Amino acid sequence: MISRVVAKRGRIAKDASTNPAKRGSEASPRKRTERTSPANSSQGDSTPYTPTMQQTRGRARGQTCSIFRSQKSLATRTACYPQPHLSFPCFRHGDSNASEAVRVLVSLDQSRRFFGLEGSKVSPRLNHKRVYSALAAVVLVFGGFAMGFIACLHLKSAASSEARQQYLHPAGDAPPPVRAEVLTALRAFQNGYVKRDPNDLDSFMSRLFPKRDDVLVLGTDSGEWVRGYPAAAKFIRSDWLGWGDFRFDVDDSIIWSSGDVAWIASVGAVHSTGGDRPLRFSAVLTRDEDRWVFREVSFQWDDRDPSPAAILQPDTYLRLARLAYRHVRNSTSG
Repeated sequence: MISRVVAKRGRIAKDASTNPAKRGSEASPRKRTERTSPANSSQGDSTPYTPTMQQTRGRARGQTCSIFRSQKSLATRTACYPQPHLSFPCFRHGDSNASEAVRVLVSLDQSRRFFGLEGSKVSPRLNHKRVYSALAAVVLVFGGFAMGFIACLHLKSAASSEARQQYLHPAGDAPPPVRAEVLTALRAFQNGYVKRDPNDLDSFMSRLFPKRDDVLVLGTDSGEWVRGYPAAAKFIRSDWLGWGDFRFDVDDSIIWSSGDVAWIASVGAVHSTGGDRPLRFSAVLTRDEDRWVFREVSFQWDDRDPSPAAILQPDTYLRLARLAYRHVRNSTSG
């Protein structure tokens, strides 16, 4: 349709240039009013004034023909509207570059339709495909974040049990009598965390912690810095009620001593429904008459977060699958 319009208008322009008599009839369907040249009007000359092609282009410059494609057919229509950024004149003026202008305008119109643009205003056209694609992207982003968070919590790695047992050798320089007395206090501490009975908390604290002296307990999490006898009792009570089953290697603990002061280090783990997590345990004790009491207690995790390379290892996904299965099994059994 566009090529026929261009050919017809080009033929009309050619006939008009070769036969001036037809300018008023075939070249333009409208009647033109002839005017005299400005140069000859002062001399009284009535010669008709005919503008040149360059002047015609100059008047038509700033207007372009936009082509609108119908949604139901390939019929087109033309409409002229100002476009300062394009310098193509309307092809109805007989321009030889009309076909090139039409191709540029068709390409511009297709680009606008593709990106959903109308003029200088942006009006994005949403459809079901774009909405579903956006939702899928959001789900993938948040799903990946959630999987990474779960992996950091439950897929931590630690040294092997054999390597951790090597930490405890040699056993320390405490004399045998001192070592035996300190081990008695350590076993009492372990028994309290095994029973986890809040009714036994008062006897546990009075047996193992001095009421008149300063006491410090350092937990595994950020901000768990507890100082003082009442605060330490509250912290241990929360451990018994909400923490896992804490066990450490009492008999193989490293014990050092100097006079009435002894300090120990050991390894252990916290057992919970989500699995076992290794832990380091250390403490400082002082002699109080015929017993040893805790002045400082420290819990510290003995594992590390997964590395970025773990995402390429099949064992990572197997561990995640086992973790999910264990969680589902505990939920259904509970």
